[in-house]
Parts: sequence; structure tokens; C-alpha cells
Amino acid sequence: MERKSENIQRAIVQELNNIMVDNDQVVVVNADIALLFKDGPDSISCPDRVLDVGIAEQNMIGFASGLAYSGKTVFTTTIAEMAVARVIEQIRLDGCYPDLNINMFGQGRGFAYGIGGNSHIITEDFAMLRGIPNIKIIIPADAREARKVMHEALSVNGTKYIAISRGNTPNVYEDDYEFHIGKAVTMREGTDVTIIAVGDMVAPALDAVEILKENGINARMINMHTLKPLDNEAVIKAAKETGAILTVETHNVLGGLGSAVSEVVCEECPIPMKKMGAPDQFSKVGPMNELIAHLGLDAEHIAAEAEKLIQRK
Repeated sequence: MERKSENIQRAIVQELNNIMVDNDQVVVVNADIALLFKDGPDSISCPDRVLDVGIAEQNMIGFASGLAYSGKTVFTTTIAEMAVARVIEQIRLDGCYPDLNINMFGQGRGFAYGIGGNSHIITEDFAMLRGIPNIKIIIPADAREARKVMHEALSVNGTKYIAISRGNTPNVYEDDYEFHIGKAVTMREGTDVTIIAVGDMVAPALDAVEILKENGINARMINMHTLKPLDNEAVIKAAKETGAILTVETHNVLGGLGSAVSEVVCEECPIPMKKMGAPDQFSKVGPMNELIAHLGLDAEHIAAEAEKLIQRK
């Protein structure tokens, strides 16, 4: 299905402009990606509150924590691999332990920086963070949802990891969409099988539902935009009403969306499940679309796996 697309990083900068003009307590701390905020027509309106620590991601979180202690609402941003793997101790002790309001953007998660190799690719970020108390993990599916997340982050306290893709992303929502942390969105109703997706896999999952519909299969599709806290009720409801769940993500099949959903299913309503995602190995190097195709994370393969899963009911 053809969809209009929007640059998700530009959307973030534009929305930060609006937020910072209206709220002088909002500060941005970034690690060597200041050009996103200081160049071009979408450059930030309050440059005195955009602070660049350079290639020093640990310092970024430490600095952000100090600002949060002083009452500021802080957004931090850098490449996702470096926003998590390089600073896990600082996230745990400087942000989550005192439960500070730090909103950490991880830009280009999954395979978005695929041509940069495994120093820039990250498919383990959710697993690294899920076990840390107090953290919230949010994965917007498009630019419109990312904007909503930013406003919600202002009103919900705590350390948050907001994981986004990179560049143009297909729009799956309208502007009047309502977002709430921890409340999954059922984007398509269905009774035969449930597909649960996050982030850059939401659009392919929606396309898979259409393929299944043509094959006479009525599939439910859920955007589980918040991985922690997970919407357990939505998972249990889907398990009871459709009898099979397929999860789709550009994360390692260990420790991410599939693992979180299966934990709920196992305890509350055991049914057939299948996890689609990255294998438990380091990635090949290449453009994002080629890596996703290589792993079979496209609409056709998602639909095919859903059909196989139904046979296990």
C-alpha cells in the first residue's frame, strides 16, 4: 500500500521548536548531532537551550541528569546505538534510579544506519533497557506519533527511551490521533490472528493485514508503541479473542517485543505464538531496506507467517 511519508527527525525538531517556545523549562542535550537543530529552515528557535556535549554520550546523560535535578525537562538525542549501549550505566544510575524526567531519543535504531555497520546498527536496545526499573520504552511508528509522544512526555514523569527510525517514514496515522503511554492501539480489528508490531514494522504489518484479507483471513493488528509499561490487557484480550499472536520488530528475537508479549501470554493465556525479528547474531552491513528484505520482515512474509500460525490453533 502506498503511503505518504514524512521525515521523522525533522518532525522532532519542528515539534521541539513549538514546545521550547511555549515552555522555557525544556532543554535539549545532544551528542554531536547539533546540525539537526542549528541548520536550515527547521533550526531550533531557542539555540541557547540546545547544548552539545560532543562525542561524549556518558556526559550527555550525566549533564541531563543535573539539569533534570534542577527542575528542567530534558530531551537528549544521539544515534540509538550510542544512546543505549554506550551509556547503559548512566541511564540506570543517573536517570532511572532517581526517576528523573529525561526523555532520551535514540535516532536510527534497528537497521536505519545499516551502511554504518554494527557500530551504528542496534537490534538489542530494548533487551538492554527492559530490566531497568522506572524506565519507559516508547517506539513511535511515524512522525505524527513521534510528535504526540513528545507532548505526552512533558506530562508523564520518569526516564524515557524514545526509539525512532531515520529519515522518511510512511505515515500510518492522521494528525488527530491520540497517544497515551502504555496504551496500545488496535489499528485493525480481527478474529483469526493478531499481529503485534512496533516502530518501523507497523506499516508492513498493516500491509500484511490487507494481504490476509484478500486470502479470506480476518487479522487484528496492534501497534504496541510502548514496550514498557506493556499493555498487558491488550495482549490478553487478543490472545483470548483471536487464539494466535505474531509479533514483528526490527529487534533481536530475544528480549524485545516478542519476549515481552510471550511473557504475558505464557502466564495469562497460553496460545500459539511466533516471533519475527532479527536473528540472535550481528547484522550484515547494507541499506536498511535490503537488510529488512534479507530477514523477511516485509508484508508478504509477515502474512505468510500469520497463515502458518493459524494452522497451529
